[in-house]
This record gives sequence, structure tokens and C-alpha cells, in this order.
Amino acid sequence: MAPSKVVLFRHGEKADGDGLTPLGYYRAFLLSNLLSQRYPSMKGIYAAGTGPGDSSVRKIQTVTPLINKMLIINPGLAINTVYINFQYKEAAHEILTAELFTNRIVLVCWSHTSIPPFAKTLGAINVPHKWPGNRFDMIWEIDMYTKELIQIPQLLLPGDTNIAIR
Repeated sequence: MAPSKVVLFRHGEKADGDGLTPLGYYRAFLLSNLLSQRYPSMKGIYAAGTGPGDSSVRKIQTVTPLINKMLIINPGLAINTVYINFQYKEAAHEILTAELFTNRIVLVCWSHTSIPPFAKTLGAINVPHKWPGNRFDMIWEIDMYTKELIQIPQLLLPGDTNIAIR
């Protein structure tokens, strides 16, 4: 009953407050093109929302261009911003058990500190222990049948690298 793939990525470059920098907005726009082309049949998009203890809107700002694009292509797309950063276990449980996502692709935009434990909660193997604070340029794709995690460089902006997170 699980998805075929779960794709995890970090929000765009962050400003001093709770939002994105202009570069982060630009990454979000470019990322929407990359993800919609790579995963055109995606069934769900999750982004950590805001609530007690987490006022950051960066994750929602990052997926907004993607949602706008995908709702034209796929009006049945499921969108979830209910869970906040530390509720990744609850979000993972929902992704793994929702019949809607069976054999489908789900994308997840989250905070870097919770992406590795989120991936482990989904059952992924070979998960790096930490996502570096200065990396905004990587996508983690989990094959939910083999549980293999592969790292896909975004290579969208100057300074992006193809070096995997270790």
C-alpha cells in the first residue's frame, strides 16, 4: 500500500526571518520546472507547515510554484501542509499508509534538520546522518520497493554541486 517513490528536498535559501531570500524564490521557480518534468505523475506534495514552535513559511513558499504548475496538469493532486517540522513521523506514517498514494510518487519539502530522520522513518537505507546547513541543492529519491536512497543534484544555480551529501 506504499508509494513507489518518495522524493525529499529542502526549502530554498532562507532569509534572516521566516521566509525565502530572492535567490530562494528563484530556486523554488526553477525547482518547480525540474520536479514537474522529472515526476509529472506525482500524486502528492507535502510541505512542513507553520504552527507552535515553527513559524517558518519557507517550505510552503518553496512548493508554491510547483503546486501552481501541477494543479493545471493534475487537478487531483493531494497537498498537505498540516504537519510542522518536528512531526515528520506523523507525515511519514500518512504517506506510507494512505491508499491514495499506493504505487504513486509523493514529494516532500522539509527542513534540513529533519530530512535524514524523515527518510529513515520512511524506511530508506544508506541515509546520511546530517543534511548540511549550507546545502539547498540536492534531491533525495527513495525507491519504496528497494528502500534505496539516491541523491540527485539539482544543479539549478551557480554554486550548486553534484557532490553527494555524506
